[in-house]
Amino acid sequence: MKKLFLGLVFALFLVAGLASAAIPDVTVTAGPTYTPVGGSADLGETVTVKFTVTNSNVTAAIDLEFTSTELKLGDYSLGTPTIVSKQIAAGASEDITFQVTVPSESKVSGTYNGIFKIKDGAAVPNEDSKAYSIIVKSKTAMTTSLTAEKLSLKIPADEIDYSPTYTVKNTGSVALSGLTIQQSGDFSDGSNTITVSPSLSKLSLNPGDEATVTVKINAPKKTEVNTYSGNITIMSGSTILKTSALQIEIEPKMCKDGRRTDSNPITSSNTGNIRVEINNPDDGDEYDPGDDVDMEISITNYKDKKMDVVVEATLYDMTDDKELVTVEDTLSLDKRGDTDDEQTIDLTAQLPYDLENDNVRLFVKAYEDGDEEVNCNYESLDLDINRVNDNVLIQSIDMEKSDFKCGETGTLTVSLFNVGKKDQTNVIATLENTELGINLKSEAPFELKKYDKNGNSATQMFTFTIPFSVSEKPYTLTAKAKYGVNKEAVAIKTITVAGCVAVRAEVTPMQAEIKTSAGSKISVPFKVKNNLATASVYNIEVLSTIADSVTKQVSVAPNQESTSFVELTVKEGTADGTYPVSINLKDNGNIVDTKTISVVIGTGSGFTDVTGSTIGNLFSSNNKWLLIAGNAILVILVLLLIVALVRKKQ
Repeated sequence: MKKLFLGLVFALFLVAGLASAAIPDVTVTAGPTYTPVGGSADLGETVTVKFTVTNSNVTAAIDLEFTSTELKLGDYSLGTPTIVSKQIAAGASEDITFQVTVPSESKVSGTYNGIFKIKDGAAVPNEDSKAYSIIVKSKTAMTTSLTAEKLSLKIPADEIDYSPTYTVKNTGSVALSGLTIQQSGDFSDGSNTITVSPSLSKLSLNPGDEATVTVKINAPKKTEVNTYSGNITIMSGSTILKTSALQIEIEPKMCKDGRRTDSNPITSSNTGNIRVEINNPDDGDEYDPGDDVDMEISITNYKDKKMDVVVEATLYDMTDDKELVTVEDTLSLDKRGDTDDEQTIDLTAQLPYDLENDNVRLFVKAYEDGDEEVNCNYESLDLDINRVNDNVLIQSIDMEKSDFKCGETGTLTVSLFNVGKKDQTNVIATLENTELGINLKSEAPFELKKYDKNGNSATQMFTFTIPFSVSEKPYTLTAKAKYGVNKEAVAIKTITVAGCVAVRAEVTPMQAEIKTSAGSKISVPFKVKNNLATASVYNIEVLSTIADSVTKQVSVAPNQESTSFVELTVKEGTADGTYPVSINLKDNGNIVDTKTISVVIGTGSGFTDVTGSTIGNLFSSNNKWLLIAGNAILVILVLLLIVALVRKKQ
């Protein structure tokens, strides 16, 4: 009986111990609570979830691990939240928070369920858990694979069906059903209408599902080259889900019968027997009017026979529907698979200076020589015309010849063009070469209207003479157009000087600059040196734009120098400024030397009548009577001096 009593006592203690062990030290004592309240969120939004966890062990802190199961609604998932582990002090309670972010698209609306779990690190861990849920609100949304929601297509008017495609995706949280698609816009030039027929591969889409949109387009052969715009709209019932822009640009017909391979129509440059690739330039590369467009083009023969292919590169004004310039070359391509079935060709075309519009496209066409209607293909890209406010260009430098002898006169014409967006009111053209003594400029500043107005171009003519004293060699003439604020355009022209003879005579101005005023007379003094062993008679010709030309004859003894003057009368009304005056020394009608001085026209101090002719002519070697009289006076003065000295001695 005593043994039985002891056994009952032991069993009682065992049961009490087991009962004590079944009460966990950690529990979820409150929650869940949500921010926002209720745990509802739209696509892309975040919900904060909070639970309260209590450590009922009054003697020891406990390290706890927190986890959650995947939040699911059928086959859809919001993922598995990450929750940071934490230590809870003995006998304490802690709020445990974590966030659930709803993906921004393609999750079905409804309640997503998960379980919040806790456990400690004991060998037999204490655990607890509690259910929670996130409610995804209903949202209708759709996206497309288009860039900037725009479908752009460049096609020729060749009555061929073109069928570009793109994808649409249900990125909302509700299923889409009863889908329809339609087009709107003006696709007519008044006489011809482009057919536009869009279609959908699916008429219903669950969240995350995709469908293909196909837009069949056909342009009649005589459709005007232009850009036609409209929209493609997808609807569910009366609800508009997505509207995308549609732009159809009708290109000029480059191939005679459109793109062809073995006489059959094709719709792209990378299909067919002849394939075209523009390696350079790139689409959208920038150019100024007048620039050279350097091209690198690859042409491939995909036919099983050798083919001679004509390659044409055309710069085209898409606004006015006209060809600007075309260059071409011919290739001989081996059959497909042989060494030279693909070749690269370099071509260069210059953009016109008088480019009226900035919508310029480069077309490269390749076709079988003699059979364009059988095999023809092309590629195109747009050029970005850089049109700035201030941009005057030298279009050309023209001369009748480029080879000169000493003493010869040449004429150079500079053509200028304003390709900028602003009028230029103070343009000056110059021509320079220091070795040849050329320093010429336009008589007065002139105006160039902006690029798209009449008066946007001008020509300036310069006349120069090759001196006898220069070396026989090539010389570079530099033409400049100066405009705006310290802006200038520069172009060069090379001439060659040859066939010069020894310098017979030289003329040297005695003044580099003369100041005077309009209507005044001036004397231009100079020296003439005769380098010959015989006396010579030369003609001095003085030329300027401010006075009538004057010619004077000068006689010079062998290997001697003579000084003389030429008198000029400045024209009334001549504007203030600095003007060049040329002094040409001629022998038997040929210019043997030339020099230039500057005449400064102005008013005020320093600008006076400086003829000097009365005094100057007294010393002219051509006034022989005054020279004889002067010599006689000198002789008399010498005699009188001798007589005076003799009388003094007596």
